[in-house]
Amino acid sequence: LLARMELQFDCMVSACMVTDPEGRLLQVNAAFERTFGYRADEVLGRTVGEVTKLPRFREEVQAILANLKASPAESYSGLHENVHTDGTWMVCRWTAAALRSEDGRLHGVIAMADDITELVRAERALRSSEQRYRAPTDISPVGIFRADLRGHIVFVNARGREILGPDLSLG
Repeated sequence: LLARMELQFDCMVSACMVTDPEGRLLQVNAAFERTFGYRADEVLGRTVGEVTKLPRFREEVQAILANLKASPAESYSGLHENVHTDGTWMVCRWTAAALRSEDGRLHGVIAMADDITELVRAERALRSSEQRYRAPTDISPVGIFRADLRGHIVFVNARGREILGPDLSLG
């Protein structure tokens, strides 16, 4: 069972790491090495704070570890900026949970990270595009609306509301 679990750990697409209670890295997988650019032998035995290049992330990791240590049921999920060893910035979605024995004793933390930089870039581009096209739509003297395939109105500009009436519901 343990051998199978270790094989699954190393085959995970997400960057995975296991730490001891003080945050020293005990195990990382191949995706960790690809995502952050560190070889396992460079990071094992070092704390996450020693490995990260960003002071703000170092502080955030310390707070997360403190919360995971303090509360048996605590887990963590959040977005953080990280840096690859080549200096490339990235945004990662992190999840972490405390590894505890049945008696509640903390043995360490398991954490996973997914590089979502391209998703964040796409969302930012979409928001920028929406803002660029919303301004002319909002000030247009013409009523503009958009409907889905069932004929339900899903968007209407201010002039369109004036024309169609205040009781118009979107949906």
